[in-house]
Amino acid sequence: MSTIQNQADPKQALIEWCEKYTSILKTADVDLDRVKLVEDNWDTRFLFIATHVYIMRISKDGNFDKVSPRFCLPLYANLVLNTRDILIKLGVEKDKALSFVPNLHVRLYDYLIYIVGALNGYQDSDLDQELMASWYSTTAEDLVDHEIYLDSDPQNLDQFIKRGNARRASEDYKGAIEDYSKAIELNPADSTIYVYRGISHELLEDYGSANKDYTLAISYDPTNTHALRFRAFNKLTMNDDKEGALEDYNKAIYIDPNDYELYNRRAVAHMPSRGIDDCSVLDCSNAINDFLKAIELEPEKGSSLGLLSAYERRADLFLKDNRIIEAIDDYDNAIQICVSKRLLTKRGNAKQSIGELNAACQDWRNVLKVEPSKHESDEKIKEDIQPAIDSLNKYCLADILSLESSEQREIANDLKICGDQKADSGDLQGAIVEYTKSIDIDPLFWRAYNNRGNTFARAGDLDAAYADFSKSIEICPVTYYSYHNMAKWKLQADEYVDVIKYSNMAIAIEPNPFLGEAYSFRALAKSYTEDFKGGECDIRRALKICPDDPRYVAMISLIKSLQHEFESARSYLLQALELDPLDITVVRIAGLVEWNEGNAEVGRSYWEKGLAMGDQRCDHLLNRYVGTMSDEDLNSMIDDIGGNDNLQTMIDWAEKNQKDTHDDFVQQFSEAVDGRDLERTRNLLRQLQVMCDEADWRSPESGEERQLTSRETSQLMDLAGGEHDYNALIKWASIHLSKDEINNFDRIIDSGNYSRIKIEILNLLRMKNDC
Repeated sequence: MSTIQNQADPKQALIEWCEKYTSILKTADVDLDRVKLVEDNWDTRFLFIATHVYIMRISKDGNFDKVSPRFCLPLYANLVLNTRDILIKLGVEKDKALSFVPNLHVRLYDYLIYIVGALNGYQDSDLDQELMASWYSTTAEDLVDHEIYLDSDPQNLDQFIKRGNARRASEDYKGAIEDYSKAIELNPADSTIYVYRGISHELLEDYGSANKDYTLAISYDPTNTHALRFRAFNKLTMNDDKEGALEDYNKAIYIDPNDYELYNRRAVAHMPSRGIDDCSVLDCSNAINDFLKAIELEPEKGSSLGLLSAYERRADLFLKDNRIIEAIDDYDNAIQICVSKRLLTKRGNAKQSIGELNAACQDWRNVLKVEPSKHESDEKIKEDIQPAIDSLNKYCLADILSLESSEQREIANDLKICGDQKADSGDLQGAIVEYTKSIDIDPLFWRAYNNRGNTFARAGDLDAAYADFSKSIEICPVTYYSYHNMAKWKLQADEYVDVIKYSNMAIAIEPNPFLGEAYSFRALAKSYTEDFKGGECDIRRALKICPDDPRYVAMISLIKSLQHEFESARSYLLQALELDPLDITVVRIAGLVEWNEGNAEVGRSYWEKGLAMGDQRCDHLLNRYVGTMSDEDLNSMIDDIGGNDNLQTMIDWAEKNQKDTHDDFVQQFSEAVDGRDLERTRNLLRQLQVMCDEADWRSPESGEERQLTSRETSQLMDLAGGEHDYNALIKWASIHLSKDEINNFDRIIDSGNYSRIKIEILNLLRMKNDC
């Protein structure tokens, strides 16, 4: 005790802090009486010092990001509980140790915010006043870990309720019911206890007992909106008693007209989630009004998706009654909430039925522009867009398709054929001239746009190519070719997101015999964004359509090599070469696989062979990967692996752990640098880094940690979308990952291993997107 009492007096520091914070508190409308000092006794002093030490220790571990209630409240709760336990060990009675916490809550939490802010360099202006106001509405009881009551021996009403709540939270529903029943024996007129017990019965799926408890709660307190709400939900879901549920919700809303959740729930009761015939226009209108009221009360919590569903159901009912204009209005409202293929198709159908064909065609065209979600299957995408495609073919493309047999189209087609012949012979500029003449004669000839786009791309003008492909899609959005070609040339430009987007549409539109290449484009795009599982799945789909196609076997090899699974990669590559050693795509990919494995000379020989066979992409690869090395090239490659210091550290590690490899590397690296051999130098550095990474050479246990360079740090943050998005990602991970996952991520970050950190960040991004 004397040690605690002899600590330096924190009173003056606390007073200074309160003075500093007063202006912000006033702006946030916080009651300043709650921040006045209580008497300066020993437990106050102890808790204040414990807070300071605890926060300083946590801060040094680097776990603070930015002040937020989601982070600070659990920290504060742990501090309160730890301090309580220490006080009990020091001889303070348990009841007294708990009772002093609320008296100190506000001052302790002030200090918590102050220390966190100071350590992170935040000024008063950085603090969110709205959040501050919500923090001060939190009570100590809100922060208590209720598990402390599980092992308690209740002796009074309050203790039975607390242990019952703790048991319910730990999913011991039968135990909770026992405690609530004991509490009811002590106070049979407390309606809240009946609600608690009713919830526990409901969690045990004993809906009859739950309903009885809710009814008892209402009999003792007719204004208990929680009991009315739970009973209403019970009536609706278990007994299909819509009228009874609405009656309870109406009573609850009369008592508390500002509870947004009551409006959300009553809206659902108005509009059952079954078929269109189970509700009326009036039901949907009532649901819409309730959803709108809930959103008005709580814009972030009102159910926008519920409102969308209500608008769509009412629109369907209007359509059924031939009230087309009203249906279109409701589809408009639903689409404003969330654009979907289904809603656009329905609105297009409604517009067509009243003769608004141009507007209908635009809606059906827009169906094809809605990007599918990440988890939508190809079959689901095809199913969703097929009605729009059928409508486009029937109503919107008739004029375009009718031109196929016109004299105008015949002349344009002759010019296109002439352009095709010149393109095949290598006269790209001459081909472009012929395609342009064809388009001048027939501006709706989508095939001419498509072929001119391909020719522009071959000539290196990708922007012009993209414009032509887009025009072709605009004229005839149901054709496979322009989506296919857009994906193909986007892949050449490493624009992988667009590759996946246009491949999705090509796959959804075209029947299976023509899908191999579309799957292969998407597979490579996925693999180059490190979705290797998705990439391999797509290639195997291509192989299912085109069995033993050597190009797709070679692509599996490439995907394996990107994952450093070189033995498997070589096996697939040999299969591809055995199937057709002269296939241009196989030859090109063989060079990439060899290059990825570090066999630069072999890779170059494949690309030179491909170039001799007329594959200009091999020329691109030779220019990209092979050449004479400048000082800037050398410095850039060394920076990519962490700089000169990191290179020397890896070499020193190899000397200690891989002596033969080290000596061979030093000799070859010197020869490569002296000879200005770009490809050899790059591959030697890559081999050294792979060897070190596979040995986990920078792990904390190795004692050879390092700091990332500023360039590496910038590149990693750019991977997540910039510094702000990176910080948001780390905050998301701190909330959603398990403790072991967080520790593993921190260990990899501390290691300074750039490659492994990059992989972990990409994994986090995928996990966050999936959530």
